[in-house]
Amino acid sequence: EQKQDAAIAPVYMWVEKGERPPWQEIVGYGLTTKALWAMYDSLTLSNGLLVRQWENDTGTMTRKQIVVPKTMQEEVLQRAHNFGHFGRRRTLSEVRLRYYWPGMSKDVRIICETCQTCGRRGKGRSNAKAPMQKYVTGAPFERLCVDVLGPLPRTAANNRYIVVAVDAFTKWPEAFPVSDTQAVTVARGLMDALFSRFGVPRELHTDQGTNFEAEVFQEVLTILGIHKT
Repeated sequence: EQKQDAAIAPVYMWVEKGERPPWQEIVGYGLTTKALWAMYDSLTLSNGLLVRQWENDTGTMTRKQIVVPKTMQEEVLQRAHNFGHFGRRRTLSEVRLRYYWPGMSKDVRIICETCQTCGRRGKGRSNAKAPMQKYVTGAPFERLCVDVLGPLPRTAANNRYIVVAVDAFTKWPEAFPVSDTQAVTVARGLMDALFSRFGVPRELHTDQGTNFEAEVFQEVLTILGIHKT
């Protein structure tokens, strides 16, 4: 399945050959491939499968996570969640024990919030949520979607995370490394790596991570006139 997945197949080949291509050669690939390319040093092959060497924030736990193809991600999520209909954090912890793919945290949140069983038990919010609507943008930098990948193996520059930003209209991706996920660090990175080059977006879309909800981060957005969604 991994070799048939358009996003994973090239990464599998790179790891198999032991050759990480330069950035200039992968700019045409999608966001998933680029995210895996960025964590190349933590990827390896185990029993013919592409796996990620994962370490938790405190460094007290390490795991080999199978990189899951797109076609199998929903099945993995359903099995992990339906086993006990746990909340978001418990479900994510269960999935992380064995599996990984870029954007996994967001997918776990969606499956927990839309679970009808959890909704009937009062554990979810599916009954209170309106159907998902496709967000339509009409110009570049009208809406910027931002997420943080990591923790990854620490680099020589002491960085362990990657902030990924994608323009919702053009789908143009940008990424830059940071040492931690504190609000000040992420805000400074956005200012230096993106806003200083492209200007400020009209809207900034993120998950509900504590770094994005912090008062200092909200203050920066207010000063710049950016609406957060």
